[in-house]
Amino acid sequence: MFVMEQVQCNLCGSIDASPLFVKQGYHIVRCKICDLVYVNPRNTPEELRKFYDEAYHEFIDHDPLKCSKAKLITKRLLKYSSGNKLLDIGCSTGTFLNEAKQEFNVTGLELASWSADFARKTYNLQIVNTTLSEAKFPDHTFDIITFFELIEHIHNPFDFLREVNRILCPGGIIALSTGNVDSLDALLQRSAWYYYAPQFHLYYFSLKTLSTLLKKCGFKTVKITGSEALSFFDMLSLYPIYRHQSLFARQIAAKIHVGQFSTGCIGIYARKINEI
Repeated sequence: MFVMEQVQCNLCGSIDASPLFVKQGYHIVRCKICDLVYVNPRNTPEELRKFYDEAYHEFIDHDPLKCSKAKLITKRLLKYSSGNKLLDIGCSTGTFLNEAKQEFNVTGLELASWSADFARKTYNLQIVNTTLSEAKFPDHTFDIITFFELIEHIHNPFDFLREVNRILCPGGIIALSTGNVDSLDALLQRSAWYYYAPQFHLYYFSLKTLSTLLKKCGFKTVKITGSEALSFFDMLSLYPIYRHQSLFARQIAAKIHVGQFSTGCIGIYARKINEI
C-alpha cells in the first residue's frame, strides 16, 4: 500500500479543485482557479523514488527513432544557445546525451540507479544519480538545461523550475516536453488517455498552464513544438526510420502542432529572462 499525501495547486496555491475522475484508485482533479490538472492525493516522493529504482530497471531507449530525435533536438539547441554546458535532467539511459556530447559539454541527472549506471558504462557519460535539489549545483552552472517527459513526474514543478532558473546562466535556454491535457487525444479518450498514469504522472499540463508556470519562474517561451520539443516538420524528416507507413501516420498525427493547438504533446524551448 502506497503512502499518500494531500496537496494544493502547485500553480496558484488554491485548495479548491473539481474532481474529474478516478483512475487506478487515484483522484485526478482540476483547479477551479487556474485550471491545472493534477493528482490529489498522491504518492509521496519517498514512495516514487522506490518505484523508479524498481520499475524502471532495464528500461533502455536507444532505438533508432530515439537517436534520430536526439540529433534533431541537438541541432535546434545549437540554434538557440551560444553556450556549451548542457544538463539533461531525467536523462534515463543516456540516448540524448550521447548525441548531444558531439556538440556540447554534457552532464546527466538521473534518479534511477540502473539507468544512471547504464549511461555511464555504455556511453562514458558524466551522470549524477540523485534529484535536482540534492545535486546542489552552483549558481549559473549551465547554458542549456533539458528535461523531456519529466515535469509531470515532479512533486513540486514550481520549486523545480526555480532551481532550474538558479543554476542556468543568464539568457540560458531550457527545452522540455510533456503531455498536453487539452490535446485531441486527451479530450476524446478521457480517462483512457495513455498519459493519465497517476501512480507516477502527478501533473497534466495544457499550453496555458505550462506557459504560466514558466513565466512565473523567470522564462520566456521562444518556440512551441510537438512531442519531445520536435516540430511537425522535424517529425516528417524522421519518416525513413519507420518501417510501416500506418505506424508513422499514427505517430505524426499525435504530434501535429498548429498555432496554439497540439494533438499530442507539448514541446517548449524557453529562455531565462529573470532571476527569481
